[in-house]
Amino acid sequence: MHENVVKRKADWQRLLSPVQNRVTHQQGPELAHASGRHRDFSASGIFHCVCCGKTLVSSHAKIVAKSEWPAFLAPVAKERVRTAKDIVHFTVLKDVLCSNCNAHLGYVLNDGRLPAGVHYFINAVVVTFDERGGCTAETVLPSSERAASLGERGPV
Repeated sequence: MHENVVKRKADWQRLLSPVQNRVTHQQGPELAHASGRHRDFSASGIFHCVCCGKTLVSSHAKIVAKSEWPAFLAPVAKERVRTAKDIVHFTVLKDVLCSNCNAHLGYVLNDGRLPAGVHYFINAVVVTFDERGGCTAETVLPSSERAASLGERGPV
């Protein structure tokens, strides 16, 4: 088990780019089309938190969504992230936070759409990608969700 990562504000500012720091520690949004990274990305691998390196999501859980940000069905394990209520422009949202370092990652929407009914929208600038990650679809999603997700969107 990881120990929680705690750093001072000045340390995060030194370690992260200005946009990464704004998104992860000031809960600022990544502007639409700002980086474009990972949205239409199709390589297989694992996405890690840019702040602490914790494994968050697998490319096998990635879905094509009408969003400006990468979308996923689920984290690699529920304990990898936590959620917190947030109010943005008079709308109640659920923030997605890294459970290891508390970095703001994006939002989770319970929109009822298939295959999972829940979609994790993760800011592209808050994750790094490792194509050597050993996750497979079988280890990330239950078979019913995996079959439904592949049927709806094809492999990403």
